[in-house]
Order: sequence, then structure tokens, then C-alpha cells
Amino acid sequence: MNQEAGKALASCRVAARGSAIVPLSEIDALRAKLAQNNGKPIPLKHVKNSDEQTIAGLSALFQAVRAAGWEERSFRDWGVVGAPRFLGRMSVTATLNKYLTDPRYSVSPHIIPNQSLHSLASTVSLVLNVQGPNYGVGGGPRHVADAFLAGLSAAISGRQPGVWLVISEFDPEPIPDATGEPTNDVIAHAVALALEPGDGTNRLQLLPKAAGNVSLGVAELAGFVAEPSTQKRAWQYPVAGLGRLELSLN
Repeated sequence: MNQEAGKALASCRVAARGSAIVPLSEIDALRAKLAQNNGKPIPLKHVKNSDEQTIAGLSALFQAVRAAGWEERSFRDWGVVGAPRFLGRMSVTATLNKYLTDPRYSVSPHIIPNQSLHSLASTVSLVLNVQGPNYGVGGGPRHVADAFLAGLSAAISGRQPGVWLVISEFDPEPIPDATGEPTNDVIAHAVALALEPGDGTNRLQLLPKAAGNVSLGVAELAGFVAEPSTQKRAWQYPVAGLGRLELSLN
């Protein structure tokens, strides 16, 4: 790897992209719409109990698939990296409150598979019939940089032809009451990127020099993915001890 200033230590091509910005009040309607998916329904069992961030992530994913004209493409051998932020806070709040206040309450078996770090990636793998590796990364306040580093590493590994990277968050974060219902207005943001080995105008790369201007939110990233021409050409994230990750789109 060339470590001269400005030379990429690693890079991959962004072959497709999509974004979603969904008010929490519209998630259930979107969930039903995804289960129809323009005549190619997702089995309802895959999304019925999914976290709201997962639903937003699937919306961004299908936008990317449609924009690339990949509706008939097979992703069987691909991988999936999912990076939600604070997934499951509302459902887990309600579950813990019921568990602590009602000794007869039994925790739903749907909580763990649908409200954990790996839930987003595993749901995407089920929906697209991906049989390559799928896993969650990040989960906390710096989850975008974690997602980019994990996605780039998977894309250049040579172990699969491509990797779907799906990143999500609530902004603002929900403030749930005892029943798990938010007491504030919440919006789910998500971005889906199809990463493939190789170079291109649209790319994700690791550069040795530390980042200057940095934005870490998926809300801003979703806007950039939707309309890169109206914003700066590259989005940068610092990686301690390595340099910076840079997403470039045209």
C-alpha cells in the first residue's frame, strides 16, 4: 500500500446508491409497501417485527436497486454490512418496563432477532437471498466511520463480488416513554451503498492524511447521497491511527 500523502491506502467502487428519510409516523405504511414491493413481495415475516431503522434501510436499499436497474440481478454471493445507531431503544424500553413491572410478562422471541446490532444486515440478507457473510458493526455515535471501514474492508477482501452497506439512524433520537412510544418527533434516516472491488468516479477510499471538515450524521449523508451535486463532492470521516475515510460521488 502506498502511504504517500493523498494516495489511497485502499479503495472500492460505489456501484449503486440509495437513501431514505422517513418520519416515524410513516414507517408502518412503508412497512406494508415494502411487503408488496412492486409486485415482488417480501414475505411479511421478514419485516413484520423489524425495527423502524431496518424498514428505512430496506427503503434505501430498494431505491438503490431500482436506480441501478438491478431488479433481476442475483446477490446470492454478495455480503451485507449493516450499521444502525442505537437500534431497538423504543422496543427494548417497553419490553424492560413490562418485564420489571409485570411478573407474568414473557419477553417476545422476536426481540433479539429484530432489535439487535445484526438485525439490519440479517434482514437485508433474507430479503435479497444473500448467502455471503452478513453482520452488524458500530451501533454507537461513530457508527458511520465504523460502517465505511468495515464495508471497504469487505469489498476489497476478494471473498465476494460485492457488498451491500446499509447505514441507519434516528435523528433526532427518540425519547421513549414507559410504553416505548416516542415523546418527540423522530425521523429515520438510511443510506444503502453497493460496494464492488475496483476503481471508479464514485468511490469509497481510505486516505492516510487526517480529515479536516467532518460530518458524522446519516441525516447529512442521506442528503449527500440523494443529491451530491448540490453539496461538496466528498464526505470525510476520521479513523484514529489510519487517516480518513472518504466517500466521493458525482
